[in-house]
Amino acid sequence: MTYDAPEVLSDFVLDKDLGYALLSDPDGAYVTALGIRNDEYGPGHPGFGIPHPGIMLVDPSRAILYKAAMEDYRKRPSFESVFDAVSGAVQ
Repeated sequence: MTYDAPEVLSDFVLDKDLGYALLSDPDGAYVTALGIRNDEYGPGHPGFGIPHPGIMLVDPSRAILYKAAMEDYRKRPSFESVFDAVSGAVQ
C-alpha cells in the first residue's frame, strides 16, 4: 500500500510484470485506519502519509488475518514468524 496514484501503480505493475495488485491510498486514510502511518513525516513533508513497512494477509472477505508493521525499515519479521502466522490463519 502506498500513497502513489493508481495510474503510477498501474504503470509500475505493467513495467515490472508483477503478478499481484498494488494498493493505492493517496490520502492515507487506510494507512491511518490500520495504525501503520509513519509519524516521522508531518503534513507538508514529501513522505507524509507513508506507512511503516510491513506485511498484511487479507482474506477474500477483506478481513485482516495477519498484520506486522515495523518502525525501522531495516528490521523485518522473521520468515518463520510470518509463515507460522499465515499458516495458522489459513488452516
